[in-house]
Amino acid sequence: MPPQLCKRWVLFTTIAACTFFISLSAISKSTALPKQAGLENDLVKGVVYDEHNSIPAKDDEKFMTFYPHSGLHNQRLSLINAALIAKSLNRTLIIPEVNIAIATYWKDSSDLPHKLDACPELVAAHRKMEKELGERVHLPSECFDYRKYVPISFDDVLDLSPLTNIGVRYTMRNNMHHAYFQGTPLNIPYDQTNRTMVYEIPDFERYSYRIYYSEHDTQPLQNFERRLDLIDLQRRSEKLMIFNSLFGSNRLALDADSTETKKYLQQSIKIAHPVVDSRADKVIARLGGERQYISAHIRSGDGMFKEHIDDTIDQIAKKLSLAADMENDTTDDDTWQELRKLQLAKTPSSLVTLLERCVQLQPQRGKVTTLFMATDSHKPREDPNMRALFDQFVCAFTLSDFPDIIPSINVKSPRDNHTDISSLLIPLVDASIASGGSDFVGTPKSTFSGYVKSRQLAITRFLSDGV
Repeated sequence: MPPQLCKRWVLFTTIAACTFFISLSAISKSTALPKQAGLENDLVKGVVYDEHNSIPAKDDEKFMTFYPHSGLHNQRLSLINAALIAKSLNRTLIIPEVNIAIATYWKDSSDLPHKLDACPELVAAHRKMEKELGERVHLPSECFDYRKYVPISFDDVLDLSPLTNIGVRYTMRNNMHHAYFQGTPLNIPYDQTNRTMVYEIPDFERYSYRIYYSEHDTQPLQNFERRLDLIDLQRRSEKLMIFNSLFGSNRLALDADSTETKKYLQQSIKIAHPVVDSRADKVIARLGGERQYISAHIRSGDGMFKEHIDDTIDQIAKKLSLAADMENDTTDDDTWQELRKLQLAKTPSSLVTLLERCVQLQPQRGKVTTLFMATDSHKPREDPNMRALFDQFVCAFTLSDFPDIIPSINVKSPRDNHTDISSLLIPLVDASIASGGSDFVGTPKSTFSGYVKSRQLAITRFLSDGV
């Protein structure tokens, strides 16, 4: 490395590291929240707002927000929980950024807000320096899970109109800095006086609190540490209420009306991006149209999903057999052998012919049922984990079998019109195609599968009502 660049890198890393650790430790110490079980002992963390990002607000308007983490579909689930709470508290929801890249970790309320404040810009500066130096350099471990962080606005990738439909007021954040709200009508200073203006729910465990909509509800806490009653939150008078994490499908113990509202949001807050929608529509048309095929999601590439892939494949195969009505299969041997020969050839032309024949045979179902599989496998037809499904379903296809689709996804981030997010939209295309199936079988405990199942039910209901 040239001496001049070496000096610049040493100076950069020293300043960046000092800035990060000083801000993290100083802010955390001055605003740390004690681990108390009751609302009456909760303290308020300092929040600073930025006069350049003002939120139009009435003098008596109250707000709430939360901090995002984990993958896209987990963040979507947190958003749905937040919307339900905002509606019940009659507070305007301040919707944070959504990270559409590699998932970030949950951290407690003394850490997560500060990582979101400091890490994205530190990582951006780190990338810039790597490019300038032409070599890889060390990133502080505190920001390691933000190395691929790509934030955009939730409404750049999801249809949020259902929030308006249920009466939720909301506004979008365009950054996660502590300084975001300074100078807005909230006018919350970064000192002790904000204790009368901001209320934060302490969150020191991954599943710290479960929120009960009725104080008479006796449902168990499940895997949560403590109980919060909605009525106690409704009594808070502070201008701003801050939740750390709202992740978790069982985070809210809802009443009957709110349960129906949640179901509506789960089915209606859908992926909405012009490029994603158009590419998914093309594949769906080639598959014969919505509800003309069945679909599955096979997640196998990481964590517990990789560990349990054999059991997952076995469960999915059994459920797909029922969906395809395999017991009543009438496929003759000549047709099967014809399709199998095309499948095993694995050439682009043979797969095109295979798909055309499968679409022609769709009314027959059974062994020739058309199956679309959304998956994180990089080469599904070469993946030994996927072999059993391809053997069982000769008319099984994945996004990789449509070679013109992925290269046509060429999208820059709406945030800076520079960052390439094309590869990050591929799973969304996968999800949208899978949602169009007449039946869907997902990977257990996958929020991606949970999203697809909700959308598949919504599409099926909509088409049934409209026909």
